[in-house]
Amino acid sequence: MTMVTACHFDEGAVIIADSRVTWTYSNGGQLLSDRAQKILPLGPNLGVAFAGSVSVANKIVSEIRLSIKKKPRLANPVRLSNKLSRTAAYYYRKCLRNADEMSCSVSLVLGGVPKRGGPFIWTFRAPDFATTLVSEWAVIGSGAVVRPYLKNNFRRINEQGASLKEKATILISGLESELGRNDVVTVGGLFQAILLSSGHIYPLTYRFMDLTPEAPASAKETTVSKGTWIQKDLGKQKQVTLLEPRSLSE
Repeated sequence: MTMVTACHFDEGAVIIADSRVTWTYSNGGQLLSDRAQKILPLGPNLGVAFAGSVSVANKIVSEIRLSIKKKPRLANPVRLSNKLSRTAAYYYRKCLRNADEMSCSVSLVLGGVPKRGGPFIWTFRAPDFATTLVSEWAVIGSGAVVRPYLKNNFRRINEQGASLKEKATILISGLESELGRNDVVTVGGLFQAILLSSGHIYPLTYRFMDLTPEAPASAKETTVSKGTWIQKDLGKQKQVTLLEPRSLSE
């Protein structure tokens, strides 16, 4: 599963996702992988994040990208929100013909910045995928345990940070602590984050340091190159490229 959090602050919006995907076997066993790219570019000022079925998300994102390529006018966030709702519902129902609801379930967060005005964020949840505008905050996926934290702290963060980047950093730290306290196995890996402000979307470089006295110090970083997230272990000087749904579902 996943945690995707979207917050609409005064200066702009932030979308954050973890990097873990979980495969469950027929015997009840699970395989966890922290290599999933869950925030995906759709265009210069458009991005979508997903939680749930990797294969259904792959079909939805592939169809949306193809539609934008054929009809560039769909790159408008409002127009695309309507298209995404219909496309998600179609592939969800198609999946249900051969699989159960749990295997097909997917939720999405769409973020976009029009040529004029501030950013928009919408959520879309199975089974109806209604287009729901996010005015303050929303969270999808198994990381929903962070809802009480967001409810209690959104306004404080909005008033505390001096810039959108600072607010995103405060938010990430709080989400990490909340997930750590609740020990959500299906949420893991480093966070991916994008910032949406007037005129553009850009990724947030995210660093994590573990200074636990009982363990060796470690430092990791997530960066973006040409729309692809890369996780770096700065101590071991190793890096891993995150994979889009089309690669994970092969």
